Amino acid sequence: MEIWRWILVVMLFGCVTAEQRRVKRFKVGIKSNLTFDFQLTPKEPECGVPSSNTHSRIVGGVPSVLGAWPWIAVLMFTMNDDLNDRYFGGGGTLISLNHVITAAHCVEKTFPKILSVVRLGDLDLNTTVDDGAAPVEIPVMGFTTHPNYKHETAQVYPHHDISIIKLKHPAVLTNFIKPICLPTLPELRTDNFERKSPFVIGWGQTSSKGSRSSTLLEAQVTVVEHEICKSSYEKMNVHVTRGQICAGGDSKDSCTGDSGGPLMLPQSGKYYIIGIVSLGLGCADVDYPGLYTKVPDYVDWILDNTRQQKNSK
Repeated sequence: MEIWRWILVVMLFGCVTAEQRRVKRFKVGIKSNLTFDFQLTPKEPECGVPSSNTHSRIVGGVPSVLGAWPWIAVLMFTMNDDLNDRYFGGGGTLISLNHVITAAHCVEKTFPKILSVVRLGDLDLNTTVDDGAAPVEIPVMGFTTHPNYKHETAQVYPHHDISIIKLKHPAVLTNFIKPICLPTLPELRTDNFERKSPFVIGWGQTSSKGSRSSTLLEAQVTVVEHEICKSSYEKMNVHVTRGQICAGGDSKDSCTGDSGGPLMLPQSGKYYIIGIVSLGLGCADVDYPGLYTKVPDYVDWILDNTRQQKNSK
């Protein structure tokens, strides 16, 4: 089987294009009468623990299994707020009962497409496939983008590419819907992750000009040395900073449609989100590894803003 390669080609602002497939409607999740305690980084063992552990060895572009990545989210957009005209617009990651993080370029300047709901617990976006999933869709209340993100210049200065989506009501946790851990550990907040091998997942293209995958795909990629990555992108007038992680580029990467999804590192039996799919040139191009927003640099901002959102309810 041909090794599929999937790395974000050229940052598609809004993550939504006319070429993206229209998706069928799902029943929107109904708000429960239960009450929930707010947990940004849930107590053990709730965060970062998959229901299916199939990742003990390096994978190279294979379909995922149900429950392997229970924090993955699908961003759903409507055209002019018409719920019958819906599109898949990239990925995100559940970090609490109430919040999903994604790339800022996925949610900024997307009009007339409007971010309407977040889908959790899905595996195959093809609704005719019986994959055992029972996805839930939660309406979006709003989102907060990092104040230093500049959409107009993001193709040259792809910095601070991160947004926090606030869900209209809390997610109900199941075996297939769980939050990932934020990288609050001191060793993760100071690590450059070079030469480590995190995982990336998404429903993006399987090659630079290939078709999208309807099923969730996963790959393990290697983090490239920052100076090597920086020098490569300078040739294309793209400015890379220490606030970004470079990974992949050699047969295994993320690709168009994976924007906003997580780069995840396992540690002590848990998965931590260390990056967000942001930018890339070509798919699996060895000269241009994928660029990921470095989440450890934004932990304080994430914590501050999610607490403010809770208090403003």
